[in-house]
Amino acid sequence: MLKRCIVTSCIVVRNGRILLINHKKFKKWMYPGGHVEENETPIEAVKRETKEETGYNVSIVGPMPVGLKGYKPARELPAPFTTVYEDVHYKTGRHMHFDIMYFGIAKGRQGRLAKGESPKLRWISEKELDGIDTYYSVRKILKYSFYAIKNKMLNG
Repeated sequence: MLKRCIVTSCIVVRNGRILLINHKKFKKWMYPGGHVEENETPIEAVKRETKEETGYNVSIVGPMPVGLKGYKPARELPAPFTTVYEDVHYKTGRHMHFDIMYFGIAKGRQGRLAKGESPKLRWISEKELDGIDTYYSVRKILKYSFYAIKNKMLNG
């Protein structure tokens, strides 16, 4: 049976570097993230997953806002960086992941590996990107992420 899932990922940034995890199932360097749980918003999920997988709290930032500040019935949230459809194969079957990706600024000086989560963390620079073991799509997203950081395309 084909399972459809909403997931979130976080491009965690600090001092021009991006934090990656060595994914415990796929054994590739990736950004932290995971499934949105019932009654949870994507922003709540991305903060929770990032904390669980890296130990870092993050402030979510996005592209410049539209400008709803002060408008009472609506509140503007940080916009996702991008949304990606991923066809993921697990032992239990195929999943369609709709991955809502955000930028997050790391709070604090040091993360910690949570019990049962990915075995390694790594802060990378743009120069190190081509040398990591990851998927084509992850590398492309990270390349554009470094471009966005360098060109100050975020409101944080």
